[in-house]
Amino acid sequence: MTAAEIAAYIGAAAWLPQLLQWLYAWLKSPKLKLLSGETIGASYTGFGQVVTLTTAISCDRRDALIKRVTLRITHEKGDKRQLTWVWLKEAQMQISMPTGETLDFAKNQPALALKVGPQLLAEKNITFTDREFQTKSAATNDILLRHYDYLKKTVTDPEDSLIKSKEFMEAQDFFNKSFYWKEGRYDFDVELEIVGRPSQHKEKFVVVFTKPDVDALQANITLYEGQIRSMLKLHDGQQPAWPQWKWVNPTVNPFS
Repeated sequence: MTAAEIAAYIGAAAWLPQLLQWLYAWLKSPKLKLLSGETIGASYTGFGQVVTLTTAISCDRRDALIKRVTLRITHEKGDKRQLTWVWLKEAQMQISMPTGETLDFAKNQPALALKVGPQLLAEKNITFTDREFQTKSAATNDILLRHYDYLKKTVTDPEDSLIKSKEFMEAQDFFNKSFYWKEGRYDFDVELEIVGRPSQHKEKFVVVFTKPDVDALQANITLYEGQIRSMLKLHDGQQPAWPQWKWVNPTVNPFS
């Protein structure tokens, strides 16, 4: 054996502990898989764009704690949006009634974290909303409420006066222009952020919105006045009657 060959073996041996460490980390790293239901729920409400994704999340090797799930939406014409999880819903049980109806009992909870593991399949409905819209909407609603409180001191019908005001027209214009569902193909990129892992786990799906889907959601724009009137009643300590927002259920397809 030559000196060069001996040096090569020594060099390779020096790398062995590092390679074993990388292999150990890979074996201990949780491996996630997210499956989607056949359809999604989509709407446009007072919270902006809303998407509900029915999922089953599995994990191999070890437990994983998911601290955030992000949904990135890209339309075929290039428009991009980002939604963030806000609610988790898990079906608890179903009870069949003598009438033939089925009652679903479910548990809603804020989306703070989600634990999955090799022996724990997580079946959840994840609701995503547009945080950027909500921030702007909160500022707009604050302007409306402050103007409403001012009107209560100066006019006999402050609610109708607010609806006719410049402040309401500007808020309504913001709501109208914030609608972004379009006919065509959307790429849905779901990103799961796991505690202790620098990289995110990603899954990709395709959802196609038809013209009837978009028309149905666009009709929700007309409910904005009712949303604001309900907000004013809640502000005054009364029981509001919130608008009944329409939802659509486009089909989810594998990414291709």
